[in-house]
Amino acid sequence: ETERQAGMCDAPSRDEATEDKKTLIKHIHDLRVTPEVVQLLARVQVPPPAPSDDGDVLHSVLVLGLNPAFAKLLQFVSSLHRGGVNRASRMTESIGGKGQNFTKAAHYYSNNNEHIKQRLHIILAQFLGGSTGSFVQSHMDGLGPHKVEQLTVTTSSPTRTCITCMAPGGEATEIIEPQAAVLDMEVDAMRDGLRGLLHGGGGSGRVKISLRGLAICGTCPPGVSTLMYKEAAEGKPHGCVLLVDSFKDIASLLSTGKVDVLKINTAELTQLMGADPAASMAPILRQALQQHPVANICVTDGPHRAYCISRSADLPPHLTPVFFYTLPPLPRDVVNPIGAGDTCSAITLVKMAEGEGIVVAFQWGLAAASASCMQLAPAEFDMFDMKAIFHSIQCELVPDDGVTYTDKV
Repeated sequence: ETERQAGMCDAPSRDEATEDKKTLIKHIHDLRVTPEVVQLLARVQVPPPAPSDDGDVLHSVLVLGLNPAFAKLLQFVSSLHRGGVNRASRMTESIGGKGQNFTKAAHYYSNNNEHIKQRLHIILAQFLGGSTGSFVQSHMDGLGPHKVEQLTVTTSSPTRTCITCMAPGGEATEIIEPQAAVLDMEVDAMRDGLRGLLHGGGGSGRVKISLRGLAICGTCPPGVSTLMYKEAAEGKPHGCVLLVDSFKDIASLLSTGKVDVLKINTAELTQLMGADPAASMAPILRQALQQHPVANICVTDGPHRAYCISRSADLPPHLTPVFFYTLPPLPRDVVNPIGAGDTCSAITLVKMAEGEGIVVAFQWGLAAASASCMQLAPAEFDMFDMKAIFHSIQCELVPDDGVTYTDKV
């Protein structure tokens, strides 16, 4: 590798690089593996396959993250004092936005899960502008080892800034700038780009896109109608799983009957349904299933119970079973809970794109979300933590009408 970088030899072919990596792994298994060696091995990259003449197909997940942000994370050694001076002990620059966090988590999982047969290609659609938008673009470009494909429409206005103030114990306060309106010509450019991806185009060279998953994340920025979400749902190809992680102005989107998973939190569900926040979740979920033609609804509530209901062909909504998940205590302290919900959505969709059922896929999402809370940067998690938490989550049926269910997943 050193000789190649110095121009003393050519870059290896894909087959040569693969064989080199296998040889390196074999030798490392014979050694006492230190963290430094593990980090070195993680940087060994196999070049992506070149498109063949008859056209390769990339199994992909398309993420609509139309309302991104440039993020600043400020850490404080004590609680914030309203009306006073608060001096941070540390500042970290990163990216924000539900779709961007979703993309980070999905990309990380797809590139680090050694058990999947084929890595999912992640495509992120976003509006970006100004120096803050350039930072987001560069940050997403830097995610490795395989790049995230970005469908970026450049806007005349800069991307908003989100400031997260992190106090001890994981207490997070977010301050978000307003986003200037996206121009009509910029909206049209995004619509054209999405139309091409949804119809199997896109990718580099002659590579074709086969969408296995479609994620609609967060609210639309000013100047963009939620009609764009509806159009994307109606253009969803056959066999593609559509997950919606949003709750404002989504009635027309849900009415398409194309939504496979609506993933929101308890506060958003009660607001969507106009329900009492103190009411039991099971009746609210059944009512939501009655009113909206969605296949599955998944609801989170931070470290508390999560819920899942799945439409049945044999039972009416008011008799459909509801699953609840009891999350275990985290093995380490909470560092940053921001982006945990986006991480949950990402892993849930990726697992479903791999063929997993909703009940178990959501459990994997909850495990990844919990693991992400122990990391400083949003939407990052340790695979070992995720797997350990997954096996510690209890999934049961909600007791109903005096009947106690003991079934476990």
